[in-house]
Amino acid sequence: AIRLSSRIAKLVRRILMTEREHQLSILIGEMIRAARDELKLSQEEVAELAELSYGHFGRLERGERSMKLYT
Repeated sequence: AIRLSSRIAKLVRRILMTEREHQLSILIGEMIRAARDELKLSQEEVAELAELSYGHFGRLERGERSMKLYT
């Protein structure tokens, strides 16, 4: 039941995210992964350095979640 509700929540978030935001999230995620690969770091290592959970970092890298930037 938890896995199903998680999938439904993910689907709802995707629907609510505009296509433009989704494409930008994917692009940023690809850039993060390229930088991580170049540095030869694992997702776990970068997540720890960024003080994020491994799961959240993975979703950011896959473009499944957008991030908030503060200036």
